[in-house]
Amino acid sequence: MKSVKPNKIIDVTAHLEIQSVLKSSVSLMDLIAEPARKYLANRGLHLEHYPSCLRFYDALPYYPNGESVHPAIVAPIMNHGSIVGLHRTYLTHEGMKINESPAKKIFPTLFKGATTGGAIQLFPVKHSLAIAEGIETSLAVYQMLEGPVWAATSAQGMAKMEIPASVQVVYIFADRDKSNTGEKAAKELGSRLYSQGKEVHIMVPDPPEIPGVKSVDWLDCLVALNKHVH
Repeated sequence: MKSVKPNKIIDVTAHLEIQSVLKSSVSLMDLIAEPARKYLANRGLHLEHYPSCLRFYDALPYYPNGESVHPAIVAPIMNHGSIVGLHRTYLTHEGMKINESPAKKIFPTLFKGATTGGAIQLFPVKHSLAIAEGIETSLAVYQMLEGPVWAATSAQGMAKMEIPASVQVVYIFADRDKSNTGEKAAKELGSRLYSQGKEVHIMVPDPPEIPGVKSVDWLDCLVALNKHVH
């Protein structure tokens, strides 16, 4: 197994579990992956092709107790060229998130802090790269831009993300929320990448106009755009 960082003790059990889940998973285009396709469609995402790193597992034990199993979208988190963790989105067979909390979980990881700086690398990078927080938001950005996008999995993950030296232009798609957490993370990442000589663009959606809505992301923007068009 490729070393991730020097002087880190890797959890072999976690490594074997990640590899087992990924080996037993199937493409989102597979016939049995209908709950995953329904889920993405229910969120307003309609893609002809799905990133190969997004996989479907038909009966994944629910973290942490494993007392129930659910369909799930699983995705490896990459860091320094190696898989260091597994992102799980637990679903119902009807294509909704399960009622258990959390319905999304990064588990297992190879060691404490293994995913810091990492990302779900949805599409191969080119000269430019777009970055967003969650998988769904990142897919929305891809659907709008049709360029390479990586998912940070969280605002904290976005702030710490590391990108390849070959990428020269970075588009950071921040969530807008009342706490400013998304924008702060985007600015932290943007400042660091700018100091490395990257061309950086931070994109923030317009404030929500719906009473009671505290945040808006780029998936919300895509859904609103599609409603306007249709």
